[in-house]
Amino acid sequence: MFKNKPWFQGALTPENKVYLHAGERQSTLPVYLLISPESASATEIMTLTSLEIPSVTRIGDRTEGVFSDIFDREMPNGMEFGLSNEVYYSMKGENYEGLGIPADVGP
Repeated sequence: MFKNKPWFQGALTPENKVYLHAGERQSTLPVYLLISPESASATEIMTLTSLEIPSVTRIGDRTEGVFSDIFDREMPNGMEFGLSNEVYYSMKGENYEGLGIPADVGP
């Protein structure tokens, strides 16, 4: 329930849509997801997915705005580095990188 485009060989790849499929047993109760600037990486991807679930209310403050997995590489001299090489989008095409996902209820 989100889209991403990894950076590969000098360009963004075609859009990859990631879906979450409901199981047989589903709750109809409201869900409250607590978020803050400490919410990053996998937590932020979960928050991005929650934008498509009407029963989820995000409470707190904007997330950190850091989504991508790390693209690890080693240089010829043995030094290692990691780069963010993906762009994540909501299903509506919104990009929250660097901005964070806002809470529905918060300061």
